[in-house]
Parts: sequence; C-alpha cells; structure tokens
Amino acid sequence: MKKKDLIVVRGAGDLATGTIHRLKKAGFRLLVLEAEHPAAIRRQVALSEAVYAGSARVEDVEAVRMDVDLAEKKNRKELLEPEMERIWKKDGVPVLVDPAGLSIAALRPAVVAILAKKNLGTTKEMAPLVIALGPGFTAGEDVDVVIETKRGHNLGRVIRSGSAVPNTGIPGIIGGYGKERVMHAQAEGILRNAA
Repeated sequence: MKKKDLIVVRGAGDLATGTIHRLKKAGFRLLVLEAEHPAAIRRQVALSEAVYAGSARVEDVEAVRMDVDLAEKKNRKELLEPEMERIWKKDGVPVLVDPAGLSIAALRPAVVAILAKKNLGTTKEMAPLVIALGPGFTAGEDVDVVIETKRGHNLGRVIRSGSAVPNTGIPGIIGGYGKERVMHAQAEGILRNAA
C-alpha cells in the first residue's frame, strides 16, 4: 500500500478517532464517512463532532466537514475529489455525511475500515482490503480482517478468520467503575450543552 492510496474510515466516534489519528500521523490520505447525527460517548475526543461544528480537533489532527450533496449519482467522484484535495492541502481530514457509504464505489479506496458494534452493510467487495475493528463482523465472510478491541491481553489482535469478542454492552473498568461511568437518557429528545 502506498501513502497516496485512499483509506475510507466509516465512523469517527471516540474510539475510531484513535485509529484516524494514527493513520493520519502515519501520512495516509483519509476520508471519514459519518452519520447525519453521529453519537459518541466522549464527544470532546471524537472527530465526529465535525458533522455538527464544521470542524473538530483532537490533539493536532483536525477533521473538516465536507458539504457535498451525494444525490447526484453520476458525478460523485468529480464532486468529492476537489473538496478532499482542498482539505488535505490544509493538512485536514475530510469528513463526509454518507452513512450508506455511497461515495465508496465512486472513489474506489484501497482500504475501508469500520468500527461499529454491528454490521449495517459493510462488505469485502467495498475495497481490496476491508478491516473491521471490534465485534459485529466476521473475517473471511463480510470483511477481510477483524481487529480485537476488547480490553485485555488480546487487544489489537488481528483476526483473519472469525470474529472479535461479542459486545457485552458494559464499558471497560476504569478506576473500579464500569457501567456506572455511563449515563443514559431516560427519554428521547435533544440534548443541548449549557456551556
């Protein structure tokens, strides 16, 4: 793989941001695809915030939202490439609201990587190398490789056949606390930060 090859990362939540940060620092060209309303547990360390704010910075990596309408099917590549180049020239990481991954076929990336708890449509046919970080995917079936993300001695293990440890729904223990560290809304609605 060459540094000029495109890597598409599906999702920019707090954990995926670590992967994006490392790939960016290694010199790879990235495009991040996000949902219209992304959710992240630790929002201040999630590049997905660029969807809401227009840009987001985690340490020295800045993600910039691309405002491109993907409704025009036949010109997607011509619409996306100049905007990605503009952001790359400013040393940023482009973020595109494209939850269905419509841009992937047009751009033909060398790698597609995803960090999600379940597969909502990622396939091995999306790129020459498709990598899933965490549970919900099976190496050799829907992706080429799975990376274990559960804390412990297998963290980071490359799985070429099979799946990562299933999601338990319980956060890892930090300072003696697990599920107590996470608050869940009791009702549906819009959360607005006070400060």
